[in-house]
Amino acid sequence: MGVQARISLYAPSESSAERAAANAFALLAQIEEETSDYRVDNSVARLATRAGTQQWTPIGPHLTQVLEHSLRLTSESAGVFDPTMGPLTHLWRSQRQSPGTIVSDTDIANAIHLVNWKHIEISGDQVRLLTKGMKVDFGAIAKGYAAECAVRELSRHCVPRSLVSIAGDVFAGSPPPGSKGWHVAVQAGQSPTADSQIADAWIELSDAGCSTSGDVEQVITVGGRRQSHIIDIRTGRGSDRRRSVTVIAPTGWQSDALATILYLIDDAQAQRILDRHPGTRAIIFDRIESNGQVQLRKREIKSAAVRMSETR
Repeated sequence: MGVQARISLYAPSESSAERAAANAFALLAQIEEETSDYRVDNSVARLATRAGTQQWTPIGPHLTQVLEHSLRLTSESAGVFDPTMGPLTHLWRSQRQSPGTIVSDTDIANAIHLVNWKHIEISGDQVRLLTKGMKVDFGAIAKGYAAECAVRELSRHCVPRSLVSIAGDVFAGSPPPGSKGWHVAVQAGQSPTADSQIADAWIELSDAGCSTSGDVEQVITVGGRRQSHIIDIRTGRGSDRRRSVTVIAPTGWQSDALATILYLIDDAQAQRILDRHPGTRAIIFDRIESNGQVQLRKREIKSAAVRMSETR
């Protein structure tokens, strides 16, 4: 997945910790093998190679799960989230790898034409892409999914007290001894006077996922315009929103993907989507520049189920 994975855990002995962690890392490697579009020899790569040929590509259980979750979210978000965004994300990466390169409007338009989740066909454990040039990209959902799978794997090896973080995606198992949860920082964005990040608050997390999406870690400047790695399908380019979104959810795939979706949409749309996912809530920071000063606008959006539970 192109990022570092870290495991924190409490175990009865060093040997049991090592065994459990080894199994969790092996599972992470398996999920990466199935879902990463950085590989050149896995199912994701074969899907791209066979796109438009009518050939079916067998996929493993993890890719199947991630694809099913992705298609649900694509429908709920009216295409804001789309697993076939690969042609656009590859253009963004090419600009990051070659600073100063400007992708033409024609290239963007051609890539947008290839983004269409309805051109994915599934038959059992086989998938095909109907249009030549299509590519899938699960970068906005697979890390959260993988973090949760690793925590579940640790629990199967009698290590339930754990936390797995993969870049901006975290999943927590049972709390550390004597605590209600793992302490996780909520990130507001970059300081207006330094490159350091602001930890606005801390949350206690247990048996849940927490993911942050924003314009802090992966950013390029093209033609004087700042672009995050989160692609806005309306323009085909990285969004220039100065925003950080943290989502807390019962599952890792939800927190990961919903953080990306909420980064791109307004609060009314965000509320409607969170209401479809009981137990979710989001902390949103917008960074507003005025007269050389940066102000943070913070608010929290909660699913209807969370609001109801808080009033009981």
